[in-house]
Amino acid sequence: MTRSGSGSLVVLAGQIDLDAAARLRPEAEKLLTESGPVALDWQAAEHASAGAVQVLLALAAALQARGRAFSVVRDQAEIRSMLNLAGLSGHFPVAEEPA
Repeated sequence: MTRSGSGSLVVLAGQIDLDAAARLRPEAEKLLTESGPVALDWQAAEHASAGAVQVLLALAAALQARGRAFSVVRDQAEIRSMLNLAGLSGHFPVAEEPA
């Protein structure tokens, strides 16, 4: 996870399985104590388990409730396809990557 004055970038790579989801949860909780937008880069992810997606959905909802932005800056086609099939794609809006 990378933090800057204007927000945070969460980078996920490889197999985002249940073990990764367990490690992601406390990081997501930390993000909620900070300020600014949160961006997700999962371009290098090979797979996202349902547990990992659930953690990210909870993070997105909590950020939205706090009036904070959540978006994907580097998308991954297979994960996006899975989200589309599950009807969850709208919870992971793709934003233009900051310059």
